[in-house]
Order: sequence, then structure tokens, then C-alpha cells
Amino acid sequence: MNRYKAVTFILALMVCFSVCSCSKSEDKSKDGDSKVTSGQNNGGDNNDDPVKPPVEIDPAKPKNGVENPPKPVGPISLPSGMLGVCLDRDGLMGRFLSEALLLPYMHVEKPFEALKVGNPAAIIEATPETLKLFTGKEGKSKLKAYTDAGGWAMLWSLTPEGLADFNKIVGVDHILRPFEAEEVDRILASKEPLVKGLKRRWLFMETGLDSGGDVPVLMRVDNAWSYVVDYDEIAPFCKFPNAKYWNAAPEESIPGQPHCPRSMVNGLVNNWRWAFLIRLDRNEPTKWTIELPRAETLEQFSIHPQAGIWHKISEIHLTYGDETKPVVLAISAIDERQDYDIPVRKTEKLTIEIAKWQKTGKGQNIIGVMNLWIKAKRSKEFYKKVIPLLTTGVLVKYPMGKGGIVLNQMQIVAIEDSSRNRTFKREIMTKLVENMINYNDQ
Repeated sequence: MNRYKAVTFILALMVCFSVCSCSKSEDKSKDGDSKVTSGQNNGGDNNDDPVKPPVEIDPAKPKNGVENPPKPVGPISLPSGMLGVCLDRDGLMGRFLSEALLLPYMHVEKPFEALKVGNPAAIIEATPETLKLFTGKEGKSKLKAYTDAGGWAMLWSLTPEGLADFNKIVGVDHILRPFEAEEVDRILASKEPLVKGLKRRWLFMETGLDSGGDVPVLMRVDNAWSYVVDYDEIAPFCKFPNAKYWNAAPEESIPGQPHCPRSMVNGLVNNWRWAFLIRLDRNEPTKWTIELPRAETLEQFSIHPQAGIWHKISEIHLTYGDETKPVVLAISAIDERQDYDIPVRKTEKLTIEIAKWQKTGKGQNIIGVMNLWIKAKRSKEFYKKVIPLLTTGVLVKYPMGKGGIVLNQMQIVAIEDSSRNRTFKREIMTKLVENMINYNDQ
């Protein structure tokens, strides 16, 4: 039995003793007091069900019979082996955590108090104020001591306002974008201990509504995660031309519709209704320019053409970095991803032209693009510092010492599109925290 499991067993005995000895009296405490909490899962899939209150124990229960003891003065000391949590316990994230975790944890008021050296894991809300603390001398020292000893600190819910300080903490110049209705999957070749036991179906969160048409397709939600950090796939971070450029009505260009240009970078390739369609009879352009979020050195271009129903793309021209030397790519008439190494050039814009295609004689006069990818060059140091846990930058590992930081961008909302999504988020969080706790025992 490792140290964390031993602490869990002892705390369970404390809960039983407290319930038995206090059955005839109430034990109330002021908001903000530190408490050991054993979260209770409500067991249902309906997010309209009330959240069951967690069983709580006041570690500083008064001996003089006073119902509301004063707050303890000074920093809180976590018990050895205890999971420390620093976030608003009454907010959406705090209430969700009490549902999701079936293991004891303690709320603390200050971020540093969650980082008890020797304890395996901590959960800290990544507010701009908190991230600023960790860039200071004391914050750097405490975080380093914690991770050097093998601790894993989850920073939960990074926002644009905190990005600059987060980058200082992890030593990487990330960019950030809002999460969209897009594909999130496991990295199938990964043997990463932090996602051990994570099931693929938990990541497929859907609205419960189909996209319409003859073949109904359930649409992905855009609120499963909040923001995405970059890795080396830069296409989803790029700016595409608007609906007017494509001669499309605004309602045709919203996410989930086949004339939305963002459909080219959502990673969804298993159904034609997720493709981006260019209607040639309506003079929709086959050439467009995308703007990168910053100057990047490009080294690979990939495309998954929709070759099963409409015209088959046979040649693409890429113009970037050097306007006089477009790159010509011969595209195979197959309905799958195709990767191309391209000349390594630095640029802020990329022009893509579908130069040639084969008419199929079937269906409408349309060209379809399921998805495209653009790989930007990253340093060896970057790949050592940044380890994505999923195919999209919403769960990311940053090794530091014997432990490290886990960025978690899971978004908690008051009402889910589908009750299953709430269940999936609980499962993901529970498994992730368990893996953080047991990381050094694997």
C-alpha cells in the first residue's frame, strides 16, 4: 500500500468516527475554512440531478462546543499524502470536483498551500492572479521544490489573460485559441502514464442533435474544453477568409455547415458532412490565403481530400515565403490523409490553390476538402518541454524534475448539451487525477 492509499484509508476511518460521534449534533463552519472532502459521485447521467453534498470533516473541530470556530491564522498545512485543491469550492469547477472525485482532498485558500513537498498531486485554478504568483521568486521556488520531489500540479483553465505568465512558468512561447466543435482523441501510439485507462469514447462529446440532411450526423460540442494551446500543428490557429469571400450566405458558414471554412481544420474526417465544400457552379474560389497568428517556419503540409463523392483533387499549389516559387503538390485520388514535406520557409501567410481536379461525373459540380494540416517547425527543446496528452492541446504535460505540470482546459458549464458529456468529464477528471497520484508508482 503506497503512502497516498494509506492516508485515504485513515481518512475514511475518520469519516466513519465523525459520523458516529456527531449524530446528535451539527458541525458547521464558516465559508473559507479548510476542510477534508471526500467527493461523492451522484451516479446519474442526468445533469439536472442535484449534486449530492460531499461528506466533510473539520480538521480543527472545537473542543469548547462553539459551533463556528474562528478561521485558523497563518498558512494551512496539508496532511502528508493529501491532494490539495485551490479553487472556488462554490463555483462550477468546485462543485464539479465534488461530484467527480471519489477520493479525499482538502481545499486551501492560497495556491502555495496546495504544493506540499512530498504529496503526489495538486489541483490549482489557473487564474491570471495565481499564475502571476508563480512567476515571482517565492512561487518559482515552491513550484520547483514540489516538482523536483515528484509532485504533479494541475493548472486548470488557462485563459488569454494569464497566457504570458503561464509561458514564463513552463518556458515555452505558446499561443492560445478558443476551442471549437472539433475532434479530440487519444494519441494512439502514446504510452503516457497520465492518460492510462482513458477511454476514447469519453472524448467524443456531442450535442445530441444531428446536422440535418439525408444522413444524420451528431455534431461535436464547442464547450467540452475552453482554450487550446499550440503544439506544431498550426492550421487551426490561422485566420481564414470570411463567408463573403466564398460567395456563401452567413448562415451557410457557421460551424457544422459544409460551407464553413473552419471545417477544413476541425480534424473531423469520418463523414462528408464535416467536409468543406467548394461549389464550382456558384463561382466559389479554389484559391485562398490564410493568415498565421505569427511568423512561423513551415515544414509540412497535409490534406485529406473528399474523393469519395465529388471531383478528385489532383494538384495543389502552395505559395509562402517566396512569391516567385510556388510549391506544386501532386494529390492522389484517395479518400485519406496525405502528408507532404515542403521547403522550409518562414512566413506569416500561406496561399492555397486547388489547381487541378478530375471530374467524376457523379453528383454535383463540387470539390470537397475533409481537412488540412500545416506543421510548423519546433526546436528539440520544445518537444522535451511540451508533451501533448491528446490530439488537441487541451491536456498537456510539462515535465519538471521528477514531476511537472499538467495543463487541463476542461470547461465546466452549468448545463451540458447532453447529460452524457457531464459523465464523460467526470470520468476524464477522475482518471487524470488518479494517474497524477500514482505516477511515480507505475
